[in-house]
Amino acid sequence: ANRKADAIQLREQLQMTGQVIFLFVGRLVKRKNVDLIIKAMQQLDHPRISIVIAGSGEEENALKELAAGHPRIIFTGNIAPQDLPLYYAMADVFVLPAEREPWGLVINEAMACGLAIIAHKHCGAAVDLVEKDNGVKLESFSVEELSQAMKRSADDASLLQAMQRGLR
Repeated sequence: ANRKADAIQLREQLQMTGQVIFLFVGRLVKRKNVDLIIKAMQQLDHPRISIVIAGSGEEENALKELAAGHPRIIFTGNIAPQDLPLYYAMADVFVLPAEREPWGLVINEAMACGLAIIAHKHCGAAVDLVEKDNGVKLESFSVEELSQAMKRSADDASLLQAMQRGLR
């Protein structure tokens, strides 16, 4: 129960109270396609969507430039493993548009923390774990498809809650 309070506090610190928060956790490298998340966000320009990107890597500067000045895209840098559950608790949807991914433990962790999942259909654990009842499997690497999935999650609170609970 304490984590819930901490998560609410973290939302406040990040100025994301009342937002639908999409979280990416991982190395910032090309094959993770984090740029798609940023482009989808820019295309949507949705007042209730925020993005938190946790991690570092060779793409970090390019991604920060791409996101330049967007008030609701936040880069946290690397997060210590013991702090990750707090970020999962704070977020609503976990996003992993990676191209190829070994079994991504992050998907398991995010689901265990009650997040809805948006991941590419060939992406590690998404193949086995992500179904319509707990998230969205992306068919492509298109900004359009990702932004639609994000918009649906943000606009339909009951759908989002159902995906978070993993219930149809």
